[in-house]
Amino acid sequence: RAWGRPLCAGCRPLLLPVAGFRPGPCRSAMAARGEAEDRPVGADDVEASAESGVELAPVAAPKGMECVRMEQIAAGPVDFVARCVQGLFAGRFIYINRTPQGELFGSDRSSNDVTMYIENAGLSPSHAEIKFNAQTCQYFLRDAGSVDGTWIRIRWNRSVEIAPGQEIRIGDSLIEVKEGRPITAAEEVDQWLAAYQLQRLGPLLADKGFGSLQQLRDRLPQEIGLFAGDLSSEDYKALELAADEIDRMWPADASPSFCLEFTVRPATSPTPLSGTSPPEGTARPAEANGRLDGCSVGVVASVGWAGGTICLVPTGATVEEKAADDMLDLPESGISKDATVGQARVAGWQRVEELRVGYSFGRYYVHLSERSAESPQKGWVRLRPEQSHWLMPQDLFSIGTLEFQVLRFNAASYSEQGFRASMEDEDILVQDLATSNWRQCSYFGIYDGHGGRDCVNFVRRRLHINIVAALHARGGLDKSAQVHQDMHDSLMQGFLKTDNQFLGLAQGMENGGSGSTAVVACVVGGWVWCANVGDSRAL
Repeated sequence: RAWGRPLCAGCRPLLLPVAGFRPGPCRSAMAARGEAEDRPVGADDVEASAESGVELAPVAAPKGMECVRMEQIAAGPVDFVARCVQGLFAGRFIYINRTPQGELFGSDRSSNDVTMYIENAGLSPSHAEIKFNAQTCQYFLRDAGSVDGTWIRIRWNRSVEIAPGQEIRIGDSLIEVKEGRPITAAEEVDQWLAAYQLQRLGPLLADKGFGSLQQLRDRLPQEIGLFAGDLSSEDYKALELAADEIDRMWPADASPSFCLEFTVRPATSPTPLSGTSPPEGTARPAEANGRLDGCSVGVVASVGWAGGTICLVPTGATVEEKAADDMLDLPESGISKDATVGQARVAGWQRVEELRVGYSFGRYYVHLSERSAESPQKGWVRLRPEQSHWLMPQDLFSIGTLEFQVLRFNAASYSEQGFRASMEDEDILVQDLATSNWRQCSYFGIYDGHGGRDCVNFVRRRLHINIVAALHARGGLDKSAQVHQDMHDSLMQGFLKTDNQFLGLAQGMENGGSGSTAVVACVVGGWVWCANVGDSRAL
């Protein structure tokens, strides 16, 4: 087996409240209520307990688990730390002030408002501000009138709001977001359906006299039952959900009635940085007449409510990446944010990536695709003067020549190769799994590989993504009425799916005998889920 022993017998989720982590014996709150006692104590448990003299936390079992919603779970740690990862103070931490005053970054020493005075870092006198909302336990970042801007990195698993006037920095190229053509009343129903991938229902709605978004607002929630005999149960439920949330997703007084237009031009400022260095001997493309050789200039895409994907292709992409680009160059369909609607040739990047544009709750958003989860390349959105960005763990923001990463925990890892011919172990620290808006969810994993790096590399890339995919398949944690059960089942499924995926790949490998153990901890609000497979455990 890829993991050293069969997963169905080896994956062992444990559930503990954060308060349970203290020196000495540790039992979970569930065990204290007898909720995990339906599982017999295994021989390995007895042996380990006898040797250590410490009572082991029992394996979690879904039977008898309390059914709770996400908002009912304790929030856990909410104190954020900003770690400087680029610039003069790289490696240093800032503990963000939670008082009503907040933190104001700037270079004006004489100002009584600046709480984080930083010189020689390209900051404006008053540059950026972070404030904490004590009622919702949220941190918000905004620009405070800076010259060069406050930038937030685009992630693959969290979105950043965009609007006309926004700037997106991709390598040495700048994408300007502008108000595009209006969405006419005749297009509104099709655009609305496409946002839910229900465009096939367009003719049916037209036959029943739905010709505009206003008609959908006025009539559809009351007349939804008329469609019961015309649709499959799946399509009916999807249309019912869309009708139920139309006033929230398309507020009458706030939803944009236009498409967004994306225009590319060369960037003039050296910051924020792209995160990659060009191969040795590679020069920056020559610039002439306001454009970089081989780079796009002008309009590259127009995106409406249905969303769409802009393929970002670096100049001089490798053969492999050009092949990937060809695969992504699909016909324009505009049916969802996964459909390619444009392509931008950019400088300063090395790998092809995808910029997803979506619409939700009256606003447009962007994020990168899953293929960028492990990419060092950085794309940035410049915050508008009036924009407040909800800061989440794992976020990266750039001010002047400094970059700061937002952390929920101060976490670090250490590894030692020893006498082995190569390093076969891996670890991962994900401060934000992006599985909930109600509670913070973090993930930490250690993978002890053996017989080569194929398996451990695969596990590091895929295990947490498969766990998150299993959670989303259940509707997500925020909609769950049984969070503990869903976490237990998603951990099990994530481990099993990763095992099966690698076994399928290993059959085609020349050296398919590698494997890995794993021990992971998911910190969900104030609870810790710990799971292991093989001979790796956690204290």
